[in-house]
Amino acid sequence: MKNLRVCIVTEGTYPYVIGGVSSWVHRLITQLKHIKFDILAIVPPGELKEKYQIPQNIENIYSIPISDEQKFTQPQFKKGEYYEKYIRAVKWLHQYFNEEDFNNASEYLVKLHTLLENEKPRFWASKPGWEYLREQYYKRKDSPSMIEWILAWKDTHIPMLNLISSRIPEADIYHGTNSGYAGLLAVIGGLKYNKPSIITDHGIFLRERLMELTKAKVKGLAEEMWLDVLTGLTRFIYLNCNLVTSVCNYNVNWVTEKLKIPKDKFKVIYNGVDPERLKPVEVPKPPYRVVGNISRIHPIKDIKMFIKAADLVLKKEGNVKFFVVGPVDDQKYYKECVNLIKKLGLTENFIFTGSRGEDILYWYNLFDIFVLSSISEGFPMSTIEAMACGTPVIVTDVGGAAEPVEGCGYVVPSGDFEQLAQRILEILQNKELAERFSENARRKVVEQFSLQKIMEEYDKVYQQIAKVNYQPTEESQLSSSIS
Repeated sequence: MKNLRVCIVTEGTYPYVIGGVSSWVHRLITQLKHIKFDILAIVPPGELKEKYQIPQNIENIYSIPISDEQKFTQPQFKKGEYYEKYIRAVKWLHQYFNEEDFNNASEYLVKLHTLLENEKPRFWASKPGWEYLREQYYKRKDSPSMIEWILAWKDTHIPMLNLISSRIPEADIYHGTNSGYAGLLAVIGGLKYNKPSIITDHGIFLRERLMELTKAKVKGLAEEMWLDVLTGLTRFIYLNCNLVTSVCNYNVNWVTEKLKIPKDKFKVIYNGVDPERLKPVEVPKPPYRVVGNISRIHPIKDIKMFIKAADLVLKKEGNVKFFVVGPVDDQKYYKECVNLIKKLGLTENFIFTGSRGEDILYWYNLFDIFVLSSISEGFPMSTIEAMACGTPVIVTDVGGAAEPVEGCGYVVPSGDFEQLAQRILEILQNKELAERFSENARRKVVEQFSLQKIMEEYDKVYQQIAKVNYQPTEESQLSSSIS
C-alpha cells in the first residue's frame, strides 16, 4: 500500500505554539505513523522555536511568515508584461470574489499563485496596481478619503497576497487546520496539484474573527472591508475544498445557516481523549464534597455564574467546597470574581487554585461534579476529560458543550445560576444518580470519544478521499451526513 503524504497547514499553532489545535495536530501525526506528513506553518515574523518533539513521520516543515509589510512605493514604477499579468490576475480574482463566481475565482487564484511563486512583485511598485486601486475607489458611491480607503485595502488584502506567493509542496492531500489563511493555502495546494483538500474547523473562524474586530473596536470602512473579505474568503474555502470536518454539530449548523454552505460538505469528528491516561483513580478524599471547574479565569467562562450557584448550594448543603483550577487570563475579571466571593461570604468555600499544571487526573477524580459555566464554547475538551475519569458533568447549553453530556449529567441555560445550583444539589443528594452518571460518562468516552477511535476516523477519511488501495466497508463509508 502506498504511503500517503499529507500536507497539514497550520496558522499560529503547530509546531511553534503550545495549545489545543497544536496538541490535536501532534496527536494526529503521532497516531498515524504510516502516513508521511509535511507541515506548512503560517507564522508571525521573527525567531521561531519548536515546542514539540517532532515525530519521525514528519518529513518537512516549511515556515511562512505572514505580514502586511509591503511598503508604499510611489516612484520608479515597475513595468513590463509580468506586472501586467500580475495586476490583471488580481483584478479578475477580485471581481470574481465580489460576484461570488468561485469557479472562475479558483482558476485565477492558481494563476496568481503561479505568478507570485516565481517572483515576489510589490503591488505598490506597479503603475497598473495604483490605477486599479483608483478605479475601485471611484466605483464607490459613498467613498471616504482615498487615503483611508487605500489603507483599509492594504490591511485586508496585502497579507493575503503575501500568503498566496508561498511555495506549496506537492502532496496527496492538503489539510488546513482552519477555514482562514490555513484553509486558503490548503485549497490552493489542492487546486494547483489537482489533489483533494480537507478543512478541520476546531472553532468557527469567521465568527471568532468578527468577535476580535468588535473587541478591537474596528468601525466604519475598515470593519466593512474586513467583513467582506473574511466572509468571501471563508465561503470560497468551504465551497472549494473536498470535505470539512468539524468537532461538533453546533459549528456545522452555524456555518451552514449563516454562510449557506451545503451540509453535505461536512462530517463531524469529535475531539478525543486517551482513556488509558484519563481514568478513574483513587485519590485521598477530603471531609467535604467537591464541585470543580478546570478553565482559565476569563469573562467568557462566566465564573460569576458558578460563584452565584455555589452561594445557593451552600445555603442548603454547607459541607461543600468549590474549586476553579486554571490560570488567570483576565486580571480585572479575576478581581471582580474575588470581590463577589467576599461579598457573598464564600472565602472559605470557593477557591482559585491557579494554573492546572500536570495534576488534572487528580482534580478530575477529586471532583464529585465537574461544572462548565461558559457563555461561549466550541467542543470543550475539559468536559470529556472529566467524563473519562467518571465524573458527572453539568454544562451550559452553549456551542457544542451539550453534545456529549446526555446520560452523564445535566445541561443548563447559560447564565441561569439558580438552575445550576438546583442540578448540583440533585447530584450531591442522590448517590444512585451520581453513580449512574459516573458509569455512563466513563463508558461513553471509551466507546465514542477515545483518541484511538477519533484518529481511526481521520485515517479512514484520508484513505478514502485519496482513494489509495482502500475499499471502505459499509460501517466505515465516509458519511456526508451530520453524525
